Amino acid sequence: MSEIKVDTLTGKTSAGDITITNGATTQKLQDGVVSTYSLYDQQNNAVDMSINVSSVTDSATGRYGLNLSNNYTTAKQYIIGHSAQSWFSNAGADTSPLYSVSTASVLEFIHVEGGTVRDTQYNADSVIGDLA
Repeated sequence: MSEIKVDTLTGKTSAGDITITNGATTQKLQDGVVSTYSLYDQQNNAVDMSINVSSVTDSATGRYGLNLSNNYTTAKQYIIGHSAQSWFSNAGADTSPLYSVSTASVLEFIHVEGGTVRDTQYNADSVIGDLA
């Protein structure tokens, strides 16, 4: 077995062009890396942990926006939004889908639980995509 220990990976042809291969499949390394992540407690308006999130705006009941530290280049990002409130309370259907992309620097979400828009303590949202 081999081991590689490095501090920085830089593409040979261009700095951001690093590919990985798994069997017959090849993809850009950046296409599989989470570039934004947040764990947001809307009930207490607190960001418990984050990557690439400068702040969160609580805009209304169940609605909040992630203000990004680094913008996305295009709408190519893949947004994975979810909440864990019902995992703890068994309150029924639970979702935090993307509500809108206001700009390349703000992503807005809405949390719906049991068919009702609600503030929740556990909002975990992540984005995979190319930063500007």
